[in-house]
Amino acid sequence: MEAARAGAVQLKASGVAGMVRSLTVEKDRLSWVYLPPYADRDRALSVLHELQDRGVDSFIVKEGDDANAISLGYFSSEESAEGLRVKMRNAGYPAFVRETSRPVTEYWVYLSDPEPEGKEGVVVFLQANQSLKLDRVACQ
Repeated sequence: MEAARAGAVQLKASGVAGMVRSLTVEKDRLSWVYLPPYADRDRALSVLHELQDRGVDSFIVKEGDDANAISLGYFSSEESAEGLRVKMRNAGYPAFVRETSRPVTEYWVYLSDPEPEGKEGVVVFLQANQSLKLDRVACQ
């Protein structure tokens, strides 16, 4: 938040006004392959040992809504996740795939100028802060 405010101050000093707003975005989207939660930990442990004896890398989810589920892996590729799901189903395990992500708060500086791309202050600011970029979004 402080970095966004500092950026807004720098931009304002160069003649481009802006307002800092927080925005929650979903990051680290992955496909999770898992066996749904078992009724109790003993049954989950039994299935886990069975899977590990077959060479399947897996672990038990210990807490939350998915406690006693068995995690079979996270994949950035939907195709890889689906391939493992099919393989596990063919081996007799009720595997599923679910998209996962984590919410991250980003801080954006909304510029009041409708055409900021050519403004010298914006160009200099972006050159000095190369990890940042200028995006055009529809505002309400």
